[in-house]
Amino acid sequence: MSEPIPQLKAVLDRFEGHKGVLLFDDSDMLGPLAGQELVLPKRLLPLGIREGDVVVLDFLTDAQATLRREDVARALLEDILNGR
Repeated sequence: MSEPIPQLKAVLDRFEGHKGVLLFDDSDMLGPLAGQELVLPKRLLPLGIREGDVVVLDFLTDAQATLRREDVARALLEDILNGR
């Protein structure tokens, strides 16, 4: 995949019960939308995430996600075949 994938970074601000609150504070990327929060169930967050940890969100189309999976599978197969 040659095009850069758009990304947003958020900080896990806090937990509220069974939910995590992500805070988007990248004013360069978001402009006046910086400071927005996204509340997600804990089960959707990475295992072991703690308050203050950064989460990177990639924005992919289905086709881009498929290409990414194929790249990972190809690299894994090459490692297996080359004994790495």
